[in-house]
Amino acid sequence: MAYQVGDETKSKILENARTLFYKNGFKSTSTNQIAEAAKVNQALIFYHFGNKSNLGLEVCNALTRDIRNQIAIKIYRKHEPFDAVVSTAVEYKVFTRFRRENENYRRFIKELCECNILLLTENYLGMALYKAVRKNYGKQLNEVDEKIAHYAITSIISGLIVTHNYGYIDCSYDYLCNKEIEMMLEILKFDADEIGRITTLAQEIFDSIEIEMGKNFQVY
Repeated sequence: MAYQVGDETKSKILENARTLFYKNGFKSTSTNQIAEAAKVNQALIFYHFGNKSNLGLEVCNALTRDIRNQIAIKIYRKHEPFDAVVSTAVEYKVFTRFRRENENYRRFIKELCECNILLLTENYLGMALYKAVRKNYGKQLNEVDEKIAHYAITSIISGLIVTHNYGYIDCSYDYLCNKEIEMMLEILKFDADEIGRITTLAQEIFDSIEIEMGKNFQVY
């Protein structure tokens, strides 16, 4: 088996990991299975990603970017530009729809949360949110405040995803999503009136667009 390093090899690993995580789940997929599917030496997975957890995070981040791109494209056609705070609330609603309707995605994100993979990382995609909080709403958040907010929000949502999946919280996906958004905004120092305006706008936007998830986490 060829021992090759480079962007093409990294992309092959990511693509095959995404396929296998979708098919079998994160926990049931080994790095050896990913290496065989990608036709690369298993050591290259550790070279490019360090470990399986980082690879799972990269797949999740790529999926998040795909969803953000689709939201931006579909919203641009129907709505005036708006900031990352509203966009994040819309994202929560899209992710919740996928958790409700796609059992493979529901399993994948639940297993990442169970393993604390989304929590125990500094490689997160939330910087645009905190920039918008400061610039557009005048909330004073320094670098430490941003990290505290990020890890608090991620910890709460990861815990809610897992406990809701196991039935410890008896409520609809939509109800849980609305609570997640409210708690996120409260942590970021928004008051009740601001939360009401943001959540109302996010719901209107979400209701006006269609985003679906197909096989292997393909978003369209």
